[in-house]
Amino acid sequence: MSFGRLSGAVIQAGVVLWMVSPSLPAAAPPVDVYSGEATITIVGRAGSFGTARPTVPSGQRLSTLEVPGWSFPAARKPAEAVLVGDGSLLMPAVSHNDSLTVPTSPEMAVVAYDPRFNTSEVIQLVSTPGVVGAKGMLVAPTVTGLAPLPDGIVAFTAWAEGIDTAPVFGLMSKVDGHWRSLPVNRWTARALGISRVRGLARMPVSGDLIIAQEGGALTTLRVSGPDLSGRYFVVVRSHFHHPDDVTVREVHADPTGQRGAERLVVAMDRPGSPAVIQEFIYNEANGVLTELSAPFVPGDINEWTTKPNGYQKSTYDRAGNLWAARQEGPHGGKLAVYTAARCKPQSGVWGRSCPPQYDIVQAAELSAPQALIEDATSGAVVLMTGDGVLMPVRARVSGNRLEYEVGNLVDVGGKLLTVGEGSTVDSRAGTVDHHGHLWFPASRAIHDSSGRTTTDHWMFAVTLADLFDPPPTRLAEVSGRRVTIQAENTTTISTRTTKTKAGVTEVHSNAHFSGCVDLPATGCTYDGIPGNGFYLRDDTKFGHFRGPLTYRVEVPVAGRYRLAYQVVTFEVTKNARIEMAIGGRRYTTAVSTNGDWRPMRSDMMVWFDAGLQTITIAPPEDGGGGWFLNSMTLQRV
Repeated sequence: MSFGRLSGAVIQAGVVLWMVSPSLPAAAPPVDVYSGEATITIVGRAGSFGTARPTVPSGQRLSTLEVPGWSFPAARKPAEAVLVGDGSLLMPAVSHNDSLTVPTSPEMAVVAYDPRFNTSEVIQLVSTPGVVGAKGMLVAPTVTGLAPLPDGIVAFTAWAEGIDTAPVFGLMSKVDGHWRSLPVNRWTARALGISRVRGLARMPVSGDLIIAQEGGALTTLRVSGPDLSGRYFVVVRSHFHHPDDVTVREVHADPTGQRGAERLVVAMDRPGSPAVIQEFIYNEANGVLTELSAPFVPGDINEWTTKPNGYQKSTYDRAGNLWAARQEGPHGGKLAVYTAARCKPQSGVWGRSCPPQYDIVQAAELSAPQALIEDATSGAVVLMTGDGVLMPVRARVSGNRLEYEVGNLVDVGGKLLTVGEGSTVDSRAGTVDHHGHLWFPASRAIHDSSGRTTTDHWMFAVTLADLFDPPPTRLAEVSGRRVTIQAENTTTISTRTTKTKAGVTEVHSNAHFSGCVDLPATGCTYDGIPGNGFYLRDDTKFGHFRGPLTYRVEVPVAGRYRLAYQVVTFEVTKNARIEMAIGGRRYTTAVSTNGDWRPMRSDMMVWFDAGLQTITIAPPEDGGGGWFLNSMTLQRV
């Protein structure tokens, strides 16, 4: 069976992930769970998907999949998903208030989804609640991280401060075909000397674990075993300490690590300073972590707030390059790529300015980052924002430099899932499987007038290849029907570069987009019609002036179509025009709008031959640029 383009049955043969329960029914045989051609599939509870739509706001094809028995523990929601050896996806169940110190549930659990069988299960890590919480409820610790280990073992960490009997670290394994965490394979805070754990990473060569903690601490662990009884053993190898007011939020390992000198990057917060990242070298021989770089920031100013940018998220790609996403408040910034040595440690300096070798400019149009996710197979890196936008990037070596492609921006459809005032969709980090599908969880809280809150949770699957080579849009064959092509759903993914005075190579997308403001009064917002997620303009902010963009369409029957562009220009722009080229024919449309978003209709009918066709749009050679394009519509005549 294959997991090609989210079609047919999914992922290679493996054992189904089951909750530890004697009452579970026997596994059903694998089924065809995907509809076939959708770029994005939303997986979840029946009835939770809102109004059925064929596309997400940015134009990619959408399908939904109901999972029988889909559920999460009470007052919990999913956090970062990881892929384990049998193809299942595991997610920590975290508090709805995102608080580690005031948990909201008496259950300490991990939720599993198995795409192969379309099943979900809750794995309980402790059988009894922990302590009485702030509101007099029994509460349990929150799982803060998961790391797949060899032989099908999965390590987990938890924030267990104040709950002495709960595990702060443990291992899950399969016993008689079911996942469980044996009591002998769970360790308390007292046993390991750690309690306020925020996450972990496994080093790729030594297999040792790096534990990130509140209070500026990193702890290295070594796991060995099992013995004949299934018991594993954990040894604390070393501790590294920053000042107590530092929070180590997350840690990532470089997949190109070398024995005795494995590299990792940690993301940290400190009061009064922008968020920083710092690299370390790990020596497995003695278990010691050594600072490789200073805690550093990009050293520039956020264009929205005029305050210094920090680095909120970071990761390594398969070549060992370090990617880092800027943030200042709710705003993102350019996506940095470091390919040379970073700034060295400097005593007493926190937040040293360290410019990257490359900056990807398109990312500055997006909101604050939620995650950077690397596809080890293709080398693509996906920037995910907190409001559910994806920006995929590919890099390849060309001589002594890197060349980049920036794929289609994606609004994964949070607006399709929101219901009522105060309803928001919270997307979390995910993982890419071996077939190039990005999986990530999301949740929604709905607050009604009586003060009650109801929640839903989903898993998203995104075919990354479609974001670099989008499937053609099928045009209508019935007279009077129209089809909308979103401007961002283009096959133009090339870039060009410029150099800054500081020597940074800025990477500019030839198809540069900005997000639509979510106000009903404007014509570029989500208005109940799938689409309107982004609009095309140059990164000069004055509209699109240069370069063609291409789109692919599938024409079922040759014929004529009426053409219209959803577009805006500044009031001073009086001769804006868009020229469309198709099959050797050219059609020019006047699109000056006097400052208002509106559909601008062409005076000419556009002829399409049957079959797969390529559309090219651009300002005419004699001028006519300065327009902002949201979409184009083709109506069959």
